[in-house]
Amino acid sequence: METKKCGAVTIAYAMPRLDVQTSPEFGTELQAIIAAGAKTLVCNLAKTEYVSSAGLRTILAAAKTLKRSGGELCLCSVSPLVYKVIEAAALTDILRVFQSEEEALETLATP
Repeated sequence: METKKCGAVTIAYAMPRLDVQTSPEFGTELQAIIAAGAKTLVCNLAKTEYVSSAGLRTILAAAKTLKRSGGELCLCSVSPLVYKVIEAAALTDILRVFQSEEEALETLATP
């Protein structure tokens, strides 16, 4: 997984599939980013075509870890199909979802 730092925001680029096979690795990498001190984490799902319940659990676990430390996990660049899955799981009630990485950075950089 690629990541980049933009000021206080860390962007993590998710893989094309977040399923039972790829979610453990994705979760381990997200938790490592959080353990390294990230407080604001944006998962860019631009290349993600499929998210299973295992992928949703991984995202939610990272969001909970960040929330406990006063941080926030957001999503951006979510395809319409993946958005429907996230919305059906009611994660849009818990996580902020931005149309683009640029929108996320602009919003999150403003105190």
